[in-house]
Parts: sequence; C-alpha cells; structure tokens
Amino acid sequence: MKIWLGIMAMMFTGQALASNYWASLKSMNTEDFRGSALSFNYLKNSRVYTLDFRNHLNSHNLDIYSDVDYPETIDSIRTISLLYGVARVRRLYNLTAQVGIGVLAVNANRNCKRDVFYTVDCDEEISYALGLPIEISARRGRLIGFGINGFANLNPVKTIMGVGLSIEYGRFHKRQ
Repeated sequence: MKIWLGIMAMMFTGQALASNYWASLKSMNTEDFRGSALSFNYLKNSRVYTLDFRNHLNSHNLDIYSDVDYPETIDSIRTISLLYGVARVRRLYNLTAQVGIGVLAVNANRNCKRDVFYTVDCDEEISYALGLPIEISARRGRLIGFGINGFANLNPVKTIMGVGLSIEYGRFHKRQ
C-alpha cells in the first residue's frame, strides 16, 4: 500500500513529468450501469501496474407509477482492483492490456414493495465477492491526454462489461 501512496504522491508533485506515472478519470457505460473510475498507473519496461477504483450505478430508473412489485435490483457495484499488464508505448500514445484481481461490494435491494403512495420499501443487502477485472485501453496526448477503454469484471455476483472514455494526466508515452 505504501508503494501506491508513493506513486499517487509523486503524480501530484511534478515528478510525473520525469517518470511514467499517470492518473485516469474514466466515465463508463454498460448495458445496465453507468459509472466512473479513478486509476493510478505506473509503467516500467512495457509493463503497467494499476490501482483502480470504480463505482457503477444502476441506470434503469424505476417507473414510480407502476403497481408491479419487483423481487430484486442491484443499485450499485463498487470495486477496488489491482491490475497488471503489458503496454505498447509510442511517442504520443500508448496501448495497454491488463488483467488483475479485485474486491466488489454489491448493494442490492430485495423484496421491494410499493405502497398506495408509490413509495418503495426494500430490504437492503450488501454482499462482497472477488472479481477478475480485464481492461484494454488506448490513450493519446502528452501531459494531459484522452483515452478510450474496454473493460470487464468477471465475478459470481454480476458480470460487468462496457466501454468508457477517460481523461489522463501524467507521463504515459515515450520520452523524446
């Protein structure tokens, strides 16, 4: 954990300009969820190491005027992951492919009922699971760049797959 805190500290003290460190702020879309992510990355010898924080929120708004009760919905999925992969680095861009391990916290609502005023009463439940995150990314720029990524998290609770856009800060290309 001290290594990751050190990397984060170096990124925001200007040392990112002399090393291959960068931060990514991502917007993600999947079939059922919308979310955001914050990643801290370190690149050395075409190997990339990432600490990734993600938050996925259910994008299906419930029809508040429906009389239908529903048995279960997943409101949010939060993950913390460590990823390792390979990078193809060029002067103005890089491509990465990573896989890792992560912990998921799934907030689910069960046995939801509506009353006569259409308010919803549910039993909330938080469950935890291990997941296998996979990500493929491409980014372009110098100190500040933009990227696109495809991601998946394979887990026993709810597999998530989608695409996202990112804003990158740091040094993520070859030095000139």
